[in-house]
Amino acid sequence: MLKPYANINIANLEFNFLKIRELVNKAKIYAVVKANAYGHGMIEVSKALTSFGVDGFCVALSEELSNLYESGIRKPILHLGKIDFDNKEVLYLENAIFTIHEERDINIINENINIKRIHVHLKIDTGMTRMGIDANKTLRMINLILDSKKINLKGVYSHFSSSEDLECSSFNEQYNLFVKIIDKLNPSLKEKIDFHITNSAGI
Repeated sequence: MLKPYANINIANLEFNFLKIRELVNKAKIYAVVKANAYGHGMIEVSKALTSFGVDGFCVALSEELSNLYESGIRKPILHLGKIDFDNKEVLYLENAIFTIHEERDINIINENINIKRIHVHLKIDTGMTRMGIDANKTLRMINLILDSKKINLKGVYSHFSSSEDLECSSFNEQYNLFVKIIDKLNPSLKEKIDFHITNSAGI
C-alpha cells in the first residue's frame, strides 16, 4: 500500500523566510514548529531556519521542547501551551520560555521548591477566547510576576483570532486593545521585554 509523504523544498523555505524578514523589518521572527512543524519535519525545518537566522521557535508540548533541545537547537523556544509541571526536566532547559495563562501558574511556580528561576511570557486574551488571562487583569498579573523571585518576565503576547479575514473588525479591536495594554505596562517595567501578537496572516 502506498503511503503519503511530503517533499520539503528547503530553498523555498529560505525564500519564504527571507520575504517575511523583509516585511517585518527588525521585529523578531519565531517560527511555530508545533505538530512536527505542521507535518513538514520539526527537527529538519528548525535546523534550516536556524541557519537562515530565525530568532526563536514556538511549540505546544513539552515533548516538542525537549526534542528541539536534544537535536541541538539553542535558540529561544517559547512553549505556548500550559506549563507541564510533571515534566520537570524541561523547566531547567536554558533556552526554554514558558507561558503564564492564569494566576494558578504563578502560584505553582512560587510554591515549587525545586524551581530556581524560569523565563516566562504572559499571554493575554484580547478576543480569541482560547487561552490567556482576561485583559483587565493584566497589570495585577504583571505585578505578581515581577514580585516573584522565581519568575523572569521576558515578554507579553496575545493572538489574533481572524487576521486572515480583511473584512473582520475584531482584528483592529484586538490590535488596539493590545497597544493600550502595552502603554499601561511600560511605566511599571524596569527592563525591556518583548511584546508580540502578529501571526503569519497578520503580517
